Amino acid sequence: MYCNHALDGFFVVNKPKGWTSFDVVAKLRRVLGVQKIGHCGTLDPMATGVLVIGVGKATRLFEYMSGLEKEYEAVMEFGKVSDTDDAEGAVSETGFYEEISLADVKKALIDFYGEIEQIPPAFSAIHVKGQRSYDLVRKGKAVSVQSRIVMIFELRVIRYEFPHLRMRVVCSSGTYIRSLARDIGKKLGCGAILTELTRMRVGEFRLQADCHSRREGRLGRPLPIGDLCENLSELKMIDMSVAVKHLPRIDLDLDEFQAIQKGQKIQVKVALFAKSDEIFSGFYNGELVSILRYAGGDFLLPMKNL
Repeated sequence: MYCNHALDGFFVVNKPKGWTSFDVVAKLRRVLGVQKIGHCGTLDPMATGVLVIGVGKATRLFEYMSGLEKEYEAVMEFGKVSDTDDAEGAVSETGFYEEISLADVKKALIDFYGEIEQIPPAFSAIHVKGQRSYDLVRKGKAVSVQSRIVMIFELRVIRYEFPHLRMRVVCSSGTYIRSLARDIGKKLGCGAILTELTRMRVGEFRLQADCHSRREGRLGRPLPIGDLCENLSELKMIDMSVAVKHLPRIDLDLDEFQAIQKGQKIQVKVALFAKSDEIFSGFYNGELVSILRYAGGDFLLPMKNL
């Protein structure tokens, strides 16, 4: 077993199909011999692709990563519905066999650009009355999942051969691609389920650039997690700073660095552009050392020192 308690950073794993996100974390925890380890952004067992694993101090940055933009390649199949909105659930055919034109598909997709209201699947990790929605459903209880507002930044057809549609989706955090497939099927009047899903990117963490996989084909093939753990040289640690690229950056001098280490606020020229309670990343000598909050005037208050 490899053990390094000085590990602080991120690994990006190309999650294999059939593994839960927790399965990957548990395996890496045992092999790396670390306690502080977790993932940022769950992937369903059916899905593959980018799973961001944080180790050590990096786990303290997850809350600032929750809003990162995500990119997917998704395949949906028309003419079917499912209680899970994907092929993993109880699937039934809708009896719709008439081929839908590409023009009609593209016309329907227009309604899903931008800000949309979406109801997550009942079989999901959404909390309902303090419990996971999927736990309630499995107990046979009726579940009413509240709708949410999400953003679809890009929705592009990659390939279409009825009844299968492959799409590229760029969206906000919190978007369920299963729900998107379901709703597109409703819009077209034929029903649809999600049959494949690959997460290509989470913020700056990318499948091709950062994931550990054997490069075969356009997306690469996931390196079996067992092989990955047996060949730890395959693990490329990504610096913690990548996780906060979306935050305004402040480069600290020695006096400012010493002040925030004591939990003291510092005075910097940010009043002209800073918003109320805005979050900043603080760097000293090129290293991420703190997360700071705008406290009014020209003052920043350290929230979390790393």
